[in-house]
Amino acid sequence: MPQEHDVSLDLTRDGKYYGLPCNVYVMGLLCNAQLFEQAGLVDENGVPLFPTSWEDLAEKAKIIQDKTGVQGFFMPTMDGNGGWHFMNIAWAFGAKFEECIDGKWTAVYNSPEMVKAFQYVHDLKWKYNVIGDNALVNVPAFFKQFAGGQVAMGIYAPSNERNNFANILKQNALPLDAFSMCALPKGEDGTRKALMGGTLYMFSQTANQDELDACFDWLEICGFTPKMGEEKLATLKADFAADSENNYVVGASNAYVWNDQGYLDTIEEARKDYINIDQKKFAQYPDLENTTLVPEEPYCCQDLYRVIDSLLQKVLLNEDIDIQAMLDESVKDFQFNFLDKVN
Repeated sequence: MPQEHDVSLDLTRDGKYYGLPCNVYVMGLLCNAQLFEQAGLVDENGVPLFPTSWEDLAEKAKIIQDKTGVQGFFMPTMDGNGGWHFMNIAWAFGAKFEECIDGKWTAVYNSPEMVKAFQYVHDLKWKYNVIGDNALVNVPAFFKQFAGGQVAMGIYAPSNERNNFANILKQNALPLDAFSMCALPKGEDGTRKALMGGTLYMFSQTANQDELDACFDWLEICGFTPKMGEEKLATLKADFAADSENNYVVGASNAYVWNDQGYLDTIEEARKDYINIDQKKFAQYPDLENTTLVPEEPYCCQDLYRVIDSLLQKVLLNEDIDIQAMLDESVKDFQFNFLDKVN
């Protein structure tokens, strides 16, 4: 079963497969190219001068905000979205969230590296002033703001070989020229880390061989396997034609579940006549060759996301907060309320 890059959706146990991935996402940075241009942050081809480091992101967000009056960066803080996005920032500063120490899973996100990561978010708000005043926002709020041209940058997770931006474009007629995307900025050590995840279809462990064969036949018909025939090509062409007619983005680069060349060639063949964007504005995403893909934390991850949400809210609402003390208390609570129950 071919997998994309070095990290896979682990659907195995004791050497047996229990499911099949149907799509994958790799976190990147969604940017409004028009705002970059208005701020003078584009190259000779009109491609945004994407941030190369997180400090560079803060500085460019400030330049854009000062020159256009539009919010420079979006940081979600609700519904687990804040923790989901923040992990990428934390890893860039060398921070960890959970570790298995002496056979026991332990919360470790009160390290000096994590303090620096939260200090970075604190600076985005209180030093650079590029995060909005509302400290209770989620990813759908980002979609709405980006669709309205009200924010320049935000972390984003495309997860479909067709149109990844329909959820934004359905809300507002943002020009296609405004869309651009790059890989996440590099961390302090010069490496880039990005969260990788996806969705999957699971099989019952009690399914018999005939039922499993039927499952795989259905998945193949739906295009969720690396097999791509003429029927699937025709379906994809029709899908891309519909996306183009609806003025959705067609032609953006993406990460894929399967790295089978025939699979990738079929997608490219299907969409080539319907590409409606400047692909140079997406060429720096996902940059898998220079990105370390990191999976979600192994235990109580969704709970951890919501805990991080609350910490981000505190940092964005209190300029004088003691970050170390905040993290020390949170680690103690998370260990007692969650990790101790799985050890």
